[in-house]
Amino acid sequence: LKVEDALIQCDLSPKRVAKTVSAVIQSAIGNAVNNQGLDRDRLVIASATVGKGQYLRRVSMHGRGRSGTMHRPRSHVAIEVEENDVVQRRVSICDEEMPWTRRRRLGRIKHAIAE
Repeated sequence: LKVEDALIQCDLSPKRVAKTVSAVIQSAIGNAVNNQGLDRDRLVIASATVGKGQYLRRVSMHGRGRSGTMHRPRSHVAIEVEENDVVQRRVSICDEEMPWTRRRRLGRIKHAIAE
C-alpha cells in the first residue's frame, strides 16, 4: 500500500487509533526521506506490527470499602517503509464477474424459482 493511500485511509477512518497510526506513518516517511534519502513518491508500506507494551496500574474503587487494580494497557506500533515502484496487491478481483454481480444474479435466480 502506498503511504499516501494509507494516510488518506487513516484520515477517513472514524476509529480513535487512526490518528496515532497516521502520526507513526508520517514519522516513518520523514525518517525515510531525511535520514535515508528515499523518494517520498515511491514509498510503500512494507510491514506494520503492533506489540504489547507496558500497562499503567490505576486504582478502581469497589463497594464496601474495597479497592482493586485497573490495568490501562499500552502498545507499540512499528511501521516499515521501503522504496518500490510496483505495488503488489493482495486482493485480486476477476474482471469477468465481480462478486457482487454474482450474488445479485444468484439472488434473482432464487427469487425466480420461489415465484
